Order: sequence, then structure tokens, then C-alpha cells
Amino acid sequence: MGAALSVPRAMARLAPAFEDIRIAVLDDHVVVRYGIELLIGHSPGYGWTGAASTLAELLRLLISCPCHVLVLDYQLSPDEIDGWSLVRYLRSRFPHIRILVYTSYDSIKIASIVRRAGAHGFLSKSAGLDPLLDTIRQLAAGETVYPAGLPEAAAMPDLAGEQPGLSPREIEVLRCSLQGMNVTSIAAKFCRSVKTISAQKQAGYRKLGVRNDHDFLMMYADARFEPGWLRLG
Repeated sequence: MGAALSVPRAMARLAPAFEDIRIAVLDDHVVVRYGIELLIGHSPGYGWTGAASTLAELLRLLISCPCHVLVLDYQLSPDEIDGWSLVRYLRSRFPHIRILVYTSYDSIKIASIVRRAGAHGFLSKSAGLDPLLDTIRQLAAGETVYPAGLPEAAAMPDLAGEQPGLSPREIEVLRCSLQGMNVTSIAAKFCRSVKTISAQKQAGYRKLGVRNDHDFLMMYADARFEPGWLRLG
């Protein structure tokens, strides 16, 4: 990912009780970015840091403008790092920023994955914008916010869930495969070698009991097969 980025001092603390909670957004949908910006602009106690549609834009924003809470989507465009890898990367570079994954993936499995990656909260876009401000305030106060019934991260031995036991990286690769991406494109997206991506894809296939792309697509198309952790947003 390149050299480590310095963290502005203002990021190194949570929002004091009487300071506006400053918010940044990473989402590749302009309607979502604009909607959250309007919401923040009309809500006392909250401040707008800015929005980005790519990781590069976000990094430029965060090294120049402090924020307390980062709201990000789980799935970005095919050429952008996203999901578990994105959360892990941002946590390592900006450990004092609170991360809320705000996504169309309404799945307990995805919530489990981002929690294990280090995100502080998870909220489905299907809930709309109404609960977003309360969730952001909870995160800024040092709390974590996840769906009811989700076990603590330390108590989740199999974060892919279901019987196949897929790893987060295998899930990422299979999700991208469903979007029509080949192993070369997936390798570029996550900054891994083609050999590694191919091995992760084949490992996922073995765990699912399929032999090739055709079998996997047929399995996914089967109405009886409902893998929430692979649902396209």
C-alpha cells in the first residue's frame, strides 16, 4: 500500500462532548455522498470533513482534514480495494478514526467480517438515513454498533459462517468473481499476486464443493442457495 501516512493530531482523539463530530465519507455513489452531506449540514453537533469516491481521494482528504468518524461502503468499484481489506488498511493507517461500514449488504456474515477487520460499526443502507446520525454519535463516544445478536469479535471462531468455512479473503475473491472479474483484475484490485488470488479462488471452490466457474455460477443461481456473504449489493 506504500509508505505509512502520518495521522493529524486532531485525529488522535474522539470528539469532546461540546465539539462537532466531524465526518468523512467514502462511497462510489454520488447520491449517497450528497445525501449524507445534506444530512450533516442540517444537523447541529455534526461537522462535514468531506467525501471521496476512491481510496486515493480519501487518503488526500484524511491527511489534510481531520475527522472523527469515517462512513464507508463495503463494496466499491471493481478497480478499488474494498471490503475486509479496505477496513484493515484504514485501521492500520488511521487507528484513531472510528469506522462505520454503511452498506447495502444486509448480512450478518458481512457484519461479522468487518467487525473482525476492525470496523467500529455496521449499518445497512436499507435502514435509510434516519439511524445514521445516532450511530455516528455512538461511535464518536467510543461505542461499537452492530446488529443485535452478533457475538463479540473474540467469540467468532468462523467469521465466514455457514458450513463451508470460507476465509474473508476467499469471500472477497468469490464476490469479485460473481461481478465478472478475472483473477488478474482481482489481483490488481487487492494488490495481491495472480497466483495468490487463483489459490484463494480454488480454495473457496473446494470448500463450496464446486469445480469451476460454471458450477459456481449455477450454484449461486440456485434459489435454494442463499449466501448472504456473497450477495451483490
